[in-house]
Amino acid sequence: MLALARYMLSGRSQALAATTLLNLVALLIPPTAFIVGGTPVALVTLRKGPLVTVQLLAGTFLLVAAGLLLAGLSPLLALGLLFGIWLPVMLAASILRRQESQGAMLTMAALLAALFVSLMYLTLGDVESWWRGYLEPQFAALLADKPDKVVQELLEGAVPLVNGVMAAGLVISITTATLLARWYQAALFNPGGFGDEFRALSLPRSVALALVISMFGAFLLDGLISQWLRDLVFVGTAVFLFQGLALCHHQVKQRGWSVNWLVAMYLLIILLPQVLLFTACLGFADAWLRGGEARLTRPPDDSGPDDGSSKD
Repeated sequence: MLALARYMLSGRSQALAATTLLNLVALLIPPTAFIVGGTPVALVTLRKGPLVTVQLLAGTFLLVAAGLLLAGLSPLLALGLLFGIWLPVMLAASILRRQESQGAMLTMAALLAALFVSLMYLTLGDVESWWRGYLEPQFAALLADKPDKVVQELLEGAVPLVNGVMAAGLVISITTATLLARWYQAALFNPGGFGDEFRALSLPRSVALALVISMFGAFLLDGLISQWLRDLVFVGTAVFLFQGLALCHHQVKQRGWSVNWLVAMYLLIILLPQVLLFTACLGFADAWLRGGEARLTRPPDDSGPDDGSSKD
């Protein structure tokens, strides 16, 4: 994969070819769309800047749309890639390139997810009813051998959570694609730099305060406003999950512990979803106490931009 990243950054035509091909593959495997299709966009943005990325996206959009037409599919899928993946990832990567702060990038991802939540309520009104209408036939087909009562109970339990989970997934997807691109950039131009930057990740206290307000508002209010705030709580939880992970990586590095501690942590996250919430709580507490101050594990590198900064 590093060879592919190096190839992409070797010229504009190479970047266009690789990005187009990867996004066509992403359409074949939708769950990987952000990683496969978004990471190359983030990498070009980090290394070359947003202006070059806009030119790249214009060419990629036309080529992907043409490929979809040749395959007998709707070219509108290319619009979904443009607005759903490419532009959000480009914005997040642009913030990381400019401010060289993963905390600032993560805040941008949270704002984009909050925008998604708000647009859903502004355009659809009763979001839960919309999701119910969308999911009911899928639940019925998936659980055709189950009694209708069971299907309805599962549907009623899932519907209130779907929009918030989608918003949290958007935060995780944008951030993961951007961080993966950052890792590729560091591996090519500044080995070891990604780890230092990730361990220093810290969100401002204002983000923690916004989460507190959303939680109390979702509990005390009712109606669509309560639902909207509840979905924002999902966004905040996803954001502080990354700060919690950064804190754990920082502690392991600072104390000289074995990497097996991190392996165990990620295994627990996979096996016990409750650990996700605990890790997010750690991140929230760290952000509240630290107030956005970055953690440093070693003195910053004073070398020039081409020695590992995000600028070309």
